[in-house]
Amino acid sequence: IVGPWPLVAEGAALQDNGDAIVLVLCASEVEAHDAAGRPGAIPAATELGLPVDWRLDHARTFVRRVRWAPFNGHWRRRDVERIALEAGSVLAYRGPAAALDLRLARGTAAAGVGSHRAEGLGRVILQPALLGVRAEAREGATATALGFLPATETAVEVGLVPWPDDPLGAWARARHDAGNRRAEAHALAERFVKGLPPKLLRGSKDFPGASQWRRLAQEGSSRIGRGVGAHADLRAALFRADAGLCVHGVSKRQWNREVKGGQSLVDLLGERLSESLPDADIIGPLVAALVGASVAHAINQGREGGQG
Repeated sequence: IVGPWPLVAEGAALQDNGDAIVLVLCASEVEAHDAAGRPGAIPAATELGLPVDWRLDHARTFVRRVRWAPFNGHWRRRDVERIALEAGSVLAYRGPAAALDLRLARGTAAAGVGSHRAEGLGRVILQPALLGVRAEAREGATATALGFLPATETAVEVGLVPWPDDPLGAWARARHDAGNRRAEAHALAERFVKGLPPKLLRGSKDFPGASQWRRLAQEGSSRIGRGVGAHADLRAALFRADAGLCVHGVSKRQWNREVKGGQSLVDLLGERLSESLPDADIIGPLVAALVGASVAHAINQGREGGQG
């Protein structure tokens, strides 16, 4: 039997125009079937221990589907592909509040939903505290300084509350922070590329060619996720006097070309990487990978356009 996510903070059912609303988080893939036996369906309310007259609230439901194939021990190979709801999907059910026994529903859902529960599918969490709140940014705050507002129909400011202090809240916050860092990396990379001379992006021989930018992308990509020391290691690979990609070898002169305001291309790159502090070990390698791939692609596109 597949149990619930351990120690997840529980929230109360939401209220809307006399109805109660229960949000269900798919903590794993869920393979449910409709009345005709077709997979990939939304579980019926009764499968989750909710009253029989409750219905799906499509406006609040977010679902993605995924293909998966369990291993068949008899055939010694993967079985046929199946359709399941992807982990992270959120189902919303609504109905008369008087008929709801949320404690009973949680007990029913704790056994799992749908098929292949023995393989780890079918794990759901009813109304975790995380889904009862809405993320809002503080006025003038940094990208990572976010809190939560109660999920009311109107976004009235009622004060920020912290993330739920449970494994689900920690996981969600980590994903949220990672998304902010990716957004910051994309913004830094975009600003760098937009500041480059048009003739560089057209493949001028006065500047590093596509192969040099692909190497920059590789240096960044190989350090994504390494953690502490990744930024310093990347800067050594790019700027170390005796072997750095941008300051040593046949392309040294091209990397030292002035791009704007007396600033060289290598100095501009170093400046953008420095702007990724204090999360440089996470953001810096991603910036290098994005910049390298973007410029190499632009140069190749420019050459193809010129040939046409």
